[in-house]
Amino acid sequence: MFLTLASVIVLASCDKTAPPWYQNSVFYHVYPRSFKDSNNDGIGDIRGVTEKLDYLKDLGVTVAWLSPIFKSPQIDHGYDVSDYYDVDPIYGTMEDLVELLGKARQMGIKIFLDLVPNHTSDQHYWFEMSVGRQLGYEDYYVWVDAKYSEDGTRLPPNKWISVFSNSSWTWNEKRQQYYLHQFDPKQPDLNLRNQKVVEELQRILAFYLDLGVGGFRIDAAPYLIEDSELRDEPLLPNLTDQENWFHLDHIYTKDTNETFEFVYRLRSFIDEYNKNHSGDDRILVTESYSSFDKTLLYYGNSAGTRLGAHFTFNFDFTYLNYNSTAVDVVHLIQKWVSALRGKYLYNWSLSNHDNHRSATLLGNIDGYNMLITFLPGVAAVYYGEEIGQENGEVDCLEGTDPKAVNNCSTFHLITRDYERTPFQWDATVNAGFNDGTKPWLPVSRKYKTTNLASQNVPGLRSHYNIYKSMIKLRKNIDDYCEVFVNNKSARKNVLEVIRTGRRKKGSYLFLFNMDRTKNKTMRIGKKRFKLLVSSTNSQYSNGYLFKNRSISLVPQESLVLKEIIP
Repeated sequence: MFLTLASVIVLASCDKTAPPWYQNSVFYHVYPRSFKDSNNDGIGDIRGVTEKLDYLKDLGVTVAWLSPIFKSPQIDHGYDVSDYYDVDPIYGTMEDLVELLGKARQMGIKIFLDLVPNHTSDQHYWFEMSVGRQLGYEDYYVWVDAKYSEDGTRLPPNKWISVFSNSSWTWNEKRQQYYLHQFDPKQPDLNLRNQKVVEELQRILAFYLDLGVGGFRIDAAPYLIEDSELRDEPLLPNLTDQENWFHLDHIYTKDTNETFEFVYRLRSFIDEYNKNHSGDDRILVTESYSSFDKTLLYYGNSAGTRLGAHFTFNFDFTYLNYNSTAVDVVHLIQKWVSALRGKYLYNWSLSNHDNHRSATLLGNIDGYNMLITFLPGVAAVYYGEEIGQENGEVDCLEGTDPKAVNNCSTFHLITRDYERTPFQWDATVNAGFNDGTKPWLPVSRKYKTTNLASQNVPGLRSHYNIYKSMIKLRKNIDDYCEVFVNNKSARKNVLEVIRTGRRKKGSYLFLFNMDRTKNKTMRIGKKRFKLLVSSTNSQYSNGYLFKNRSISLVPQESLVLKEIIP
C-alpha cells in the first residue's frame, strides 16, 4: 500500500456492534420551494417531492430532509412559523404531508423536518396572546422594559444587534415593551426559559413523530437562549463598530450554556420517545455555525454525561474554495476525526441553502462528491449537487432573500438566492421544474447543459452517475471500517484515502489530484487495483486494471479503486 505509519491518521476502527441505521446514511436536503412544482404555480411543493421519491430512491438516498413547510407568512421563506401544526398552503396540505410520509416509508426513505424553536412569526397566535398579556402567554416571548436617556428618549434594553442587522429589539406599542428578535423583527424570539414553551415544543415534536417523521433538524441552534443579564457584547479585537454584527464577540447571544442544556433536553425527549415506541430510532441533528469547541458541545457536554444532537452538521467544507489544497482537506478531516473518533458520528457536506453551491466554489465537483461519499459517516447532499448544479443568476429585483434585498448595492455579496434556484431536471421549459409558470426564482441559464436528464444515461460518465455509483459503493464498504488518510501524499496535493479492515478481501482506495495544472504519479508497487469509479475528466475507463508500479493522475482527476487479491 502507499502508506507508512508516519503518514496516516486513522479515521475509524472496527466495532463489532451493529451500527445504527443513520451511521452511514445519505441525507438529501430538499429546499421545497425549488425542488418540483407539481401544480404549476411557480413554487415547489410537497406533492412535487412525492412525485420525485422514485428519483431519490434510485439515487440511493436514505433521508429526505425538508426545509420548513409549516404555515408561515413566508417573510423568511418558512423560517417564520405561524402554525407548527399545519402545512403552508403554498406547499400543499397536511394530507399531502401524510401521503409523502407513507410513500417514503414504503420506499425505505425517512423524512426529516426543520424545526425552528428559536422564534416564531409575529402572526403566530402565541405572539398575539403574549402581546395582550393573556393568561398563560405573558412570558412566551422575551419581553423587556425600555431604557430612557436623560432627555426622556426611549431606548432598547441594550445594544444587541440581530443577525439580519439593526437592533435585536423592536418596540410593541400595545404591550409597551420591547421584544427580542435575533433575526427579522417579524420573527420574535421565544422565551425558552419558560417551561410552558418547552412543553409546547415537545408536543410539536411528538405530533410529527407520531405521523412517522424520522427526525428533526434544529434550525439556528446557537441562538436559542441569551444572557439573562442582557449584557452588551464586547467588540472583537481591532474592530470598532458596535452596530455591526460582524464586529462583535457574541458571548451573550450565541452558544450560551443554557442553549446547550436546551438541546440536551430535546435529546432526552427524543430518547424517551424512542424507548416508548417501536421502530427505528428517531434522531435529532443541529445547525451550528459556531467555533469548533462550541460546535462539539451540541453533540454532548464535555464530561460525556449528557447527550445532544445525534450529529451537528459539519460545515467546514463550505469554507473551501477553488484554490484549496489536499493539505487543507486533510487538516479539515483530521480536526473532526481527532475530536469525534470513537465517541460521536462523523458527517460531511459541501453546501446547503445558506451557502453558495459547491460546484461554483470548488470547480470540478466530482472529486469532492466522491470524497464525502467515500468517507465513513453521514453524507449530506444539497439538491442539485449530484448533477454539479452551480449557482443561479439572480439580480436584486428578482431576489427574495430578506437578508439581501433591502440594499441592492450589497445584494450580490450576501444573498442566498443564488444557491436556491430551481432544480434542473431537464432541458425543457423552466428546466422541468414546472409546466411554464414563472418560478419564484429564475431558473439558471445553465440548465440546458447541466440537467439530470442529460446525465442520467446508462454508461455515461456524468456527475449524476458518479454520485449514484458512489452511494451504491458505500453499501459494500461499510464494514471496511479502518480508514487512513495519507499526509505525505497531501503535501504533493494528492488526496489519498484508504478503507480497509478486511485485508483478505483487499482494500478500497480513493485518489484525488487536487492540483489544477500538474500531473501526479502515485506508486502502487506490486499491488493490483481495479478502477470502480472515476471522475468525468478521467483518462481511465471504469474496470481498468492497474498492475504496474504507479498510477498517473491528470489535474483534478479522482479515482476509487479496489485492491485485487490473488
